[in-house]
Amino acid sequence: FKQINDTLGHAAGDAMLVHVSQVLKQTLNAGDFAARIGGDEFVVAASTDVSEAGLAKLAERIITQMRQPTTFEGHECRCGVSIGIASEAGIAVDPAQLLVNADIALYRAKNRGRNRFEFFTEALQAEVIRTKQVADAILKGLERAEFLPYYQPLFDAHTLEIVGVEALARWRHPTLG
Repeated sequence: FKQINDTLGHAAGDAMLVHVSQVLKQTLNAGDFAARIGGDEFVVAASTDVSEAGLAKLAERIITQMRQPTTFEGHECRCGVSIGIASEAGIAVDPAQLLVNADIALYRAKNRGRNRFEFFTEALQAEVIRTKQVADAILKGLERAEFLPYYQPLFDAHTLEIVGVEALARWRHPTLG
């Protein structure tokens, strides 16, 4: 909603919130629950047909309806939507962990483009953990001066004059070499 707020004002952003609430109200099944958890983020707790296929259909319906324009003071407003889906069967459902898992899936959906949904998977969680571990290791490597610069001159092929330099960083990892 930031772009709408910035260009048309907060009243337009409020109109988009009304649009979202109407879409969710029309799209969700009886017994489902929706709440705004901040800014332009919402959470939906689906109580019916929580199979992967059922959740995918629900996400597709929400995306289709959210793509429909809404008019505010003569301006046609549209917004994209990204959806992260996490589900857990059984009676030992940890709602806080479900939200974390849905958030991980949401960021994957956002990274892959608007108007899509992604499911949380164990593989996705492992990828996120691995990325975090590598990022932490890079920061530690920078603190420990494990990165060494190597400079290569760039030559003009016709004159053989140096026209620039390329800097490469090599990481001397303490365990991986």
